[in-house]
Amino acid sequence: MKNLINQALVEKMAKEVLFSYPDFSKSKFKNMCSGLEELELKARVLLITSALKHHLPQDFSHSLKILVEIMQRDKLRGFDLWPFSEYIGQFGLDHFSESLEAMKVLTLRFTAEFAVRPFFLKDSSEVLKFFKENINHPNVHIRRWISEGSRPLLPWGERLPEFMKDPASSLALLEELKFDEELYVRKSVANHLNDISKNHPLLVIATVKRWLEESPLEHKKKIEWIKHKALRTLIKKGHKEL
Repeated sequence: MKNLINQALVEKMAKEVLFSYPDFSKSKFKNMCSGLEELELKARVLLITSALKHHLPQDFSHSLKILVEIMQRDKLRGFDLWPFSEYIGQFGLDHFSESLEAMKVLTLRFTAEFAVRPFFLKDSSEVLKFFKENINHPNVHIRRWISEGSRPLLPWGERLPEFMKDPASSLALLEELKFDEELYVRKSVANHLNDISKNHPLLVIATVKRWLEESPLEHKKKIEWIKHKALRTLIKKGHKEL
């Protein structure tokens, strides 16, 4: 997988940045990324992120507008955008609103579930407010990001100790997403519940039981599916309440 982040991507990214930011030094950027092939995957991403930091405007708002413009042109997609995700996560914490809006653009093309973690750690109330405002967004990727980005134990992501201790705030988001028409979203809801079950098993058992009791007939199968996936760790451990 590390070969997805390669010199060809550096060249492509440099071209895209130059198009949006004519003062960009393409040659210096490429030179700073010249040792890429000797590195492992994450180190490659971080090197490109550092090079972007050095060669984009030092004003974050200006740099973010450039990155968003590049994303919206759709010449870079998927893992190409990983350095953009790191850039926002590392340098955007003093620009909450702008960064969260940029992550909405990012999650349509790659993922923002990792970039949003530092923002939760700094001010969870602001991120939760933003998520609640977007929870009925027509785009499935944004709705899925709301569940996945707030998972307390997201694999390969920073843990969210606040939600590990008290998952009430993230559970409130799941309440709004549990009947989502897209399996992609409901799978994230189930995985999120499975995370919570590792610290609050009785809460998750009670939650899925209540969901089943309260759900309209047309949504019963959705909740049954979520229940099976959400309780998988507890089932495997033979939890006594199951």
